[in-house]
Amino acid sequence: MEIEHFNMTHLAIQANETLKELLEFEDSLDSFVGNMTGTAESLYTALEFSKIFHYIAAIFGVIGNLLVIIIYLKNHRIRTVTNTYILNVAISDLLYVITVPVFLISIWSNSWPFGEFVCKLLLSKGAIHRFASSLFLLVLVIDTYLSILKPTLSHICYKRPINSRMICILTWIICIISVSPVFYHASTFSVPNSEINHCDLFWTGSSREAYIWFTIISAFIIPTIIKILLAVPLIYTLAGENSSDTIASEGQYQVFAERNKRSAHLILTVIVFHILCWLPLWISLISVNLLPMNEMPDNSAILFHMISGCLGMANTVLNPFIYFKLSPEFRNGFAELKESILYRSKASIFANGGNGNGGGGVLENSTNSNDGIIGHVNNGVNGTTKYTTSILATLTNIEQINENSKIHQSRIRNLKRISLTELRMQSRQMFVEE
Repeated sequence: MEIEHFNMTHLAIQANETLKELLEFEDSLDSFVGNMTGTAESLYTALEFSKIFHYIAAIFGVIGNLLVIIIYLKNHRIRTVTNTYILNVAISDLLYVITVPVFLISIWSNSWPFGEFVCKLLLSKGAIHRFASSLFLLVLVIDTYLSILKPTLSHICYKRPINSRMICILTWIICIISVSPVFYHASTFSVPNSEINHCDLFWTGSSREAYIWFTIISAFIIPTIIKILLAVPLIYTLAGENSSDTIASEGQYQVFAERNKRSAHLILTVIVFHILCWLPLWISLISVNLLPMNEMPDNSAILFHMISGCLGMANTVLNPFIYFKLSPEFRNGFAELKESILYRSKASIFANGGNGNGGGGVLENSTNSNDGIIGHVNNGVNGTTKYTTSILATLTNIEQINENSKIHQSRIRNLKRISLTELRMQSRQMFVEE
């Protein structure tokens, strides 16, 4: 009996300990599930915010960059070498944001419904944008550096339209060649036992890691280092009190122009925002893409990638606002475009209103009048049409006069600038002779 009592007591103690362990395991499991649920809700909220942000940013990005392209194409006066490079940055940003809705559709539908060729094209487009935006900004800072600190070399080698076009074509060719591996490895795959398709990159062997490092070094690290090395002397020169003396050319025939200073401020601002917006995304790409293929990033890495993606998208929206804010040429071009649209809309409304009133008079009088009255009404309509045409012609002449006046004022400013330049050159030569 004592042995049985001892065994029962021992079994009861073991049962209590087992029950205690089960309760502790249940509590830890509940805590784990609760944490996972909270994390999942946070990631879901971040994903929804990211989708909405990308959608809104895509709308503003398309409008802003499209305005930059239209203003450049409609105004011959702003087709400078610097603005040509800015045009290519705007084209790169436009190509990037215009396809964002396609990816949003695939995310919302949880499948890729557009086929393999579109998959290859759009994944390559994203890689092209990373290369093009970085390389064209590098070209911009080099152009600004030479214009201000090496003006003679700049005008001989770079400040020619044909040279700038060749540089743009060469840059696009480099971008396309650099992303050709993405086009080759991009493909779609189907989830087994379902109709769900996905678009992704499928690398073989060590090609994935090699290409990632190639992209990071050639599209981010090297261009960023060069931009910083060239931007520092630019900032130092612009901040100096005697900037016009420090950047005069070797032949003493070119002085510091206010236009170059504005261009430098514009380019430096664009580059600073580009680095600030894209640096987190590049860090995220390094941390996520260099993980082993069978290892998933943790939740914090996924959240950071979403936030950095929003920052990169925001940069494509900020660029047009920077152009319009800091560039008088684009700002004036936007004002002229707005005035032209308003003028044409008002003229169209006025013309349609005049014809509509005249037509209404004909219909109203033709029901209760004889042929003689109808003839008078038709004469009135013809008179109204001629009057409208005369007003439109007068408005067109006024617009042409205003345009000629602007051109005349621009020529006067250029003559004054040239006279001031010659005066400074003579004074410098006199100082040297003395």
